[in-house]
Amino acid sequence: LRTLLSHTDTVLFLAVSPDGKHLASGSRDDTALLWELSSMTPLEQFKAGGDVYGVAFAPDGERLAVAGGDRVYLYERHADGRWRQLWSQGLKKVLSLAYAPDGGSVAVGGEFGEIKIFEADTGKLMRYINRGDAMREVRCLLFDPFNRFIVSGSDDDLVHIWGVTGLEQARMGGHLGDVNAVALTPDGRVLFSAGNDNSVRAWNAQSGK
Repeated sequence: LRTLLSHTDTVLFLAVSPDGKHLASGSRDDTALLWELSSMTPLEQFKAGGDVYGVAFAPDGERLAVAGGDRVYLYERHADGRWRQLWSQGLKKVLSLAYAPDGGSVAVGGEFGEIKIFEADTGKLMRYINRGDAMREVRCLLFDPFNRFIVSGSDDDLVHIWGVTGLEQARMGGHLGDVNAVALTPDGRVLFSAGNDNSVRAWNAQSGK
């Protein structure tokens, strides 16, 4: 249909808004772009100060989280149609991003095993998880569809499930390399993980087996 050519370096992440009207793209050119899908043209450019490793829309589509460099940014659409920064918060290096299904929080993962969960309205830090050198890079994050837990995949070759209080509920081993992606079925019961060992693994998200 169309090739979208506005970034100047590798495009790393994409997200489509819940209403299907917009596309967000994140790139190694230190920017995220917001596209209008009806015309396939860019509407907004958000500067991130580093490689953009995540873009995510709020469930209502009125906010957009961008993870780039050592910060996460939250933008909000105003009545005039323009998007303005609501807040930003720092991390040592941002590598992953997830928006909660209830729209109430944003989770970011980074180097040195850091996961921070921020309140979407204010940017206030709600939870801080850090396993240190045992989990050096948090490569992917995912909220459970019912906001009961968070899943992370990292370069310790493990999948971790964290409760809403930040306590680890389960860890699943089996990959022989970094875990790069995680996905859940709509009912939150089956968890899938993908790693550098060329495999996709399925787990019981309730038992961690």
